[in-house]
Amino acid sequence: MKEEDIEIMEPQMNIWLPDKEGDQVEGSIIKIVEGQFGSQYILKQANGEEITMPSHKYLLPRLAMCKIGDTVRVRYDGKEPPKLKGQNSMRTYTVGRVTRK
Repeated sequence: MKEEDIEIMEPQMNIWLPDKEGDQVEGSIIKIVEGQFGSQYILKQANGEEITMPSHKYLLPRLAMCKIGDTVRVRYDGKEPPKLKGQNSMRTYTVGRVTRK
């Protein structure tokens, strides 16, 4: 079999990666899966699009306070400088459970 006869199969994940402070996403948690870097929360937005939350250290414990079926709004708050020289900065988020009826 020739290389050009092979179609590489990779899962298509729509991972939310915010660009600027204040970017936000809202949706209902429809599933939680274990990914390569930890839990991944998958939200279904009002328009029906499914979006995967990144497995960022700061975000995961906040999402863990929610459960499947909860509607959440996640806002990117920017980067926090590293506490120790040589470490990466940390992306910070605010997670809120939407309670409107």
